[in-house]
Amino acid sequence: MRIRLRSFGSLRRDLGRDLMLEIDEGSLLRDALLSLPRHERLLDGLKIRDDVYVLVNGRSVSDISTPLKDGDEISIVPAIIGG
Repeated sequence: MRIRLRSFGSLRRDLGRDLMLEIDEGSLLRDALLSLPRHERLLDGLKIRDDVYVLVNGRSVSDISTPLKDGDEISIVPAIIGG
């Protein structure tokens, strides 16, 4: 199945701007993220890092066991820190 992955801000440099991923039917968010080079920028062990927001089809997710389906879009956004 094909999943679109979009990254923003400083993550574009590490992950690329707009990718199409080919992953197995029944894959989870974890599988898609682990397939990326530099996935350590996104994951801390088996959880999403605190300085990264992940959205699937525009909805924020924090559970890497979120199931994916063909045509889903994953957006990865760095957290804005400061004030």
